[in-house]
Amino acid sequence: MKYGQAPEDLVDLLRRIRFGIQEETLEILFMKNTVDEVLPCCAFRLRVLEGIEITVEVSRQGYVISQLGMPIELQEEVLVQKHHQSISSIQGQVFPNIETLLMSVSQQYKSRLYSSIQFNSNHYNNSTFICR
Repeated sequence: MKYGQAPEDLVDLLRRIRFGIQEETLEILFMKNTVDEVLPCCAFRLRVLEGIEITVEVSRQGYVISQLGMPIELQEEVLVQKHHQSISSIQGQVFPNIETLLMSVSQQYKSRLYSSIQFNSNHYNNSTFICR
C-alpha cells in the first residue's frame, strides 16, 4: 500500500473512479487524521453502475464496505436483489485498493476499467489512498 496525503490524494483517487460509478452519487461522509491502524480516517458513499449503494471506509489497513443500500425504486428488480446479496458476502472484507474493491462489487466497473485507456499496471499500482 502506498501512503498518500489526505484529502488531496483521496479527491484525486475518487475523480479517477468516477467513470465506473453512477454520476452524482459520490459523497464524502467524513475525513479526519487518525493514528489508529484500524479506525477509519475517511468514509464515502457511492452507487455502483448496477444500482447498489455502498459506503466505503478507508483506514491504514485498506478499504472496507461498511454499509450496503438499495434504492427504493430498484428493490423489486430481481437482478439488483441478487447483486445486493453477492456484495453482502464481502461486506467487512479489507481490500488493498479501491479498484480491487470496486471490481469485486461491480462487473460493469471491471469492464469499463479494463477497456479504459487509463488502465495499465502503473496506474493500478499508484491509485491507492491510505491514511497517514
